[in-house]
Amino acid sequence: VGRTPIQQATLHLDLARWLRTRNLLTEAATVLEQLLAGDSSRWDARKELGEIYGVLKRTDELEKLFNIPIPDDVPPEVRMEVVQFLMAQKQWSQARAALEKWIASRPAELEGRLLLARIQAITGASADSDALLLESRKLCDTDARYAAWLNAAFELASEAGGESAFLD
Repeated sequence: VGRTPIQQATLHLDLARWLRTRNLLTEAATVLEQLLAGDSSRWDARKELGEIYGVLKRTDELEKLFNIPIPDDVPPEVRMEVVQFLMAQKQWSQARAALEKWIASRPAELEGRLLLARIQAITGASADSDALLLESRKLCDTDARYAAWLNAAFELASEAGGESAFLD
C-alpha cells in the first residue's frame, strides 16, 4: 500500500528470489506471475520465471512466456540475457525472433549478430550463419571486438568440424 510501481516490482522480485533460495519454486513462480500480470514489460522477471518453469519442467508455460516479441526499448544486456537463456532452453525460434529484427535496426551490434549466427548454425542454417559471420567481421574495429568475433567463429567452425579450413 502506498508503493510506487517500481517499489512494488522490487518487492515482488526480492520475495521471489528469497522463495527460490528456500527451494519454494512454485510459490516463487506465483509471485513472478503476479508481477508480470501487473507489468508485462519486466523482461528480467520474465527470464527468472522462465528459469523456474524450466526447473519445474513446465515447458508449455515456458514457451508461452516467450511467445511475445521483446520490445525494442528493452536494454541490450537484458535482451542478451533472455536470448542466452532461451538458447540454454533450446527455444531456438524465440531466441532467433528476439535477435533478427533487433540487429537489423542496429548495424553496429556485434554480440547479437554472433549469437544469431550461433543459433542459425545450430538450427541447420549454416549458409546464413557463415554469411552473418563474414558480415560481422566488418564490425571488428577494436581488439576486443575482433577477439569476440574470432572466438565465436572458431567455436562454430569447431562444432562443424572445420577447424582446419577456418585456420587456413
